[in-house]
Amino acid sequence: MKYSKKVLEAKEVFEENVCDYTVPWDAALNSFHNYMDILRSEYSLCDNPQKEMYTSFEIDRCAMLLKQKHLNPKSLGTSFALWKNNHRS
Repeated sequence: MKYSKKVLEAKEVFEENVCDYTVPWDAALNSFHNYMDILRSEYSLCDNPQKEMYTSFEIDRCAMLLKQKHLNPKSLGTSFALWKNNHRS
C-alpha cells in the first residue's frame, strides 16, 4: 500500500522513538498518536480496497511495539522494527 511522504515520515519517527530505549515511553506514545492522526487524515484518500486490513494491521503492530517497549525497552522486538526498515531490499 502506498502512503504519502508525510505518513511515512510519521511512521519513521514513531519507530525510532519506540525502538530507542533512551526515549521515554510517553514520547513514543505521543509519536504513535501523531502517526495515527496523520494516517487517519489520509485514509479516505486511499483507493486500495484492502485499506481496512492494512490500517488495522498497522495499528496493531504499533500498539504491540508500545507494549513491548513498556515491558522491556531493550527487547529484540522493538529493535528489530527499526532494523527491518533500515535494511529493506
